[in-house]
Amino acid sequence: MIGVLLDDKYQIEEQLGQGGMGSVYRAIHLGTRRTVALKVIRPQFTGDEEFILRFRREAEAAGRLRHPNVVDVTDFGFATTAAGRVAYLVMEYLDGCTLAEVLADQPRLPIDWVLDILDQTCSAVDQAHRQGIIHRDLKPENIWLEPNQRGGYTVKVLDFGLAKLAHSDSADESVLRGGAAAADCPRPAATAGDPSESQTLLETSADGERATRLHRDGLTGAAAALESARVPDLTRIGSVMGTPLYMSPEQCRGEPLDARSDIYSLGVIAYRMLAGETPFAGDMESLIRLHGEAEPIPIGKKNRKVSKRAGQLIMSALAKDPALRPQSAAAFATAFRARAERTGTVFRQAFSLYSERFPSFFKLSLAAYIPLAVMLFIPFRLEKVGGGQPGMGVIAAMAIGFTGAHLFAYAVISAVTVLVVIRLAVAPLRPVSLKAALGSLKNCWLQLLLTLLAWGVLRFVALILPAFGSIALAVNFDRYTAAVPHLFYTPVGVLLLLPALAVAAIFSLCGPVVAVERPGVIRALKRAAVLMQRSKTTVVIIAILQFAVPALLYALFNKPSINFDIQPDRSSFGFQLPFDSRFTQLLNVLTTPLLAIMAALVYLKTRRAGGETLEDAADQIAGDRFPRDRLNAKRHSRTGSH
Repeated sequence: MIGVLLDDKYQIEEQLGQGGMGSVYRAIHLGTRRTVALKVIRPQFTGDEEFILRFRREAEAAGRLRHPNVVDVTDFGFATTAAGRVAYLVMEYLDGCTLAEVLADQPRLPIDWVLDILDQTCSAVDQAHRQGIIHRDLKPENIWLEPNQRGGYTVKVLDFGLAKLAHSDSADESVLRGGAAAADCPRPAATAGDPSESQTLLETSADGERATRLHRDGLTGAAAALESARVPDLTRIGSVMGTPLYMSPEQCRGEPLDARSDIYSLGVIAYRMLAGETPFAGDMESLIRLHGEAEPIPIGKKNRKVSKRAGQLIMSALAKDPALRPQSAAAFATAFRARAERTGTVFRQAFSLYSERFPSFFKLSLAAYIPLAVMLFIPFRLEKVGGGQPGMGVIAAMAIGFTGAHLFAYAVISAVTVLVVIRLAVAPLRPVSLKAALGSLKNCWLQLLLTLLAWGVLRFVALILPAFGSIALAVNFDRYTAAVPHLFYTPVGVLLLLPALAVAAIFSLCGPVVAVERPGVIRALKRAAVLMQRSKTTVVIIAILQFAVPALLYALFNKPSINFDIQPDRSSFGFQLPFDSRFTQLLNVLTTPLLAIMAALVYLKTRRAGGETLEDAADQIAGDRFPRDRLNAKRHSRTGSH
């Protein structure tokens, strides 16, 4: 058909590829002079309602999807040529190559590349699933990589010809009842022999799509059982086996499919990119049996660079039971990225975000630390001569005041920071208002303070109980000034910090949890503990930094003067903060926002590690709490989701 003017508007220039049903050409749309890709069905298939229905379904499936990672379909129709009447589909013309071609040159891809490809592919597939479309033929040859002129690639998911549309099944049946007899439909040649990655198995059935079966003579065992299977309520065939190397167990058995079948295929693709080979190999019958019965070799044994938790996620996507797989493509990609990224990624992102948005975070921190600054520059000297305790009520009030000021500053900074970080993660180029973030917390201040207070009490108890035990065992326990230094400057003192550190780590995400999710105090602490389990190493490091950074700053300057003098006839307590020491505490104005950004990023990482998408978190702070801007509101109303 090279040189043919199709339908008086498409000038065909070059053949790009061909398959059993037709060919794909590069063509020019005469009205706009735009280069397009033209998919044409062979004339001998045009009179077959089965194949035309499949072709029309591809056009409808792609037309229903408006997504940057789905190839754009612009036209569908029929035209008369010298060879006969043909059906055609017009798509955007893409530069680049398929993922299959990339894998042919480089069997294993770097983890960053895998993350990017999987993110974009899953985004397209998830959008299809939200529209009620199941692809059913995901494979590297249907994933196109187009250079984006920024050093990376834009992924395009191709070929929705085998897609199942949620609303189409009954319509398909009515069309086919009046069409050509299915038994008269020719069999594609690609169903014989050992399957390759490019072969999509098709079949026709004389009794409607009550079963999805392999078109191959002499099958035995599990494959032979497929020939007699009858499963009601599937889409009518003209239709699907998919590609054997990437088919789910239920697809192999001809059972009804849902979105989790595509997730299995995505798991195979991820396995292929990281391991250099698919989980199973062999002839068609062997693949059917292996997908249904065998356990793949753990990917960690194929590629040592894949982290244990990321490998576990890929293996869960390959579970035989669909209920054990990630329940959405977005959750799969989100969890994989969170588990595959190293701890250092969080810190790099935190420093980058802090430096880029320093003026905003600094102003927030200055405002939050005003109460503490006022208290720090008031000199305290309390002394009581005679028996009894020296002004304990005033001392307690002073301690509560300092603790409350620190707690208030941390509560404000951590709560506002996590909201800002989420907004920036969703729309990094759009401005974020600190005033709006503060306003969104107006209904949860008390809950936030109570939760952080509970967390502080737990840390205090975890620290003070072993401390008193150490003091009691001190040889010179009658002079507190001799015992206290031993507590903090010996290995025993370091060990005493471990219980407090453990409590700090377990509940370190309670601030972001309250700010975003707003559960009760107890539920917030429980939720923080659950999130901590998803990324223990990173959370523990954050907890250590929350202790270590203020301590290191404090050690740079003079320590406060604390004096105990308890005698039968006289007791006194003195507490003096040198100017340098006060100034050091105010350096927290600079460090606390950075630590809060780290905690916010870890909070998002732990959510993603559990399959909770960034859009889920963004939706929780949208609406009256943090109004969605007009652009996102329109996008949300059009797609029904982010």
